[in-house]
Amino acid sequence: MFSLLKLPSKTKECLLIHSKFPWSKIKIFDDITIIFQGKDNSYCIGEDDVLGGLQSFIFGLTKSVEKKRIILESSCICRGNIGLQMVKEFVEIIVNDNANADENKLCLHQKYKIFGYKNKRVSWLYNDHYENIILEITPWFDVRKHKNKALYKKWIENYKPILKRTITPEIAQQWIQQMQMLLRTVRANSGIDSEYNFINDKSKL
Repeated sequence: MFSLLKLPSKTKECLLIHSKFPWSKIKIFDDITIIFQGKDNSYCIGEDDVLGGLQSFIFGLTKSVEKKRIILESSCICRGNIGLQMVKEFVEIIVNDNANADENKLCLHQKYKIFGYKNKRVSWLYNDHYENIILEITPWFDVRKHKNKALYKKWIENYKPILKRTITPEIAQQWIQQMQMLLRTVRANSGIDSEYNFINDKSKL
């Protein structure tokens, strides 16, 4: 396993990006694992192919720096409980077989999600109502696999976020710059335009 990037965060904390391939050989469909290394524990933020994973993370960081991912108090997402609210809405539709549930609410969550739903967790990047940049990892209840109300009730009683950190704009910009360098290398290794700006296209979605 190769360590592609080590990005600083707070004291004794950092973001790590690992792959089976070195920087000089990794291509767009090779897998990466992104880990937040805390003082005492490490937390998996997400696993994806390097192209999709980096683009999702860079886009989330960029829009968070621009303060365009603010969760408003008036939104359907419970302030401070984004992961819990998303699970509740999926349960309303799937476990309770509620065909009348507002599935459009779920689209709001896609704005903030950067990775999911592997390893029973989801990772988020958003601005809180103070405009701070928040990186959060929350548990995920696989409602499609476990349509069991008793199991869900027990799970939700023990729910709590796995990790929640405030990322300064300065740190976010450092992460963006380093990830962009890796992304350009990956694209060049794969024989495609290394300077393509996916942010503009993704913003149109």
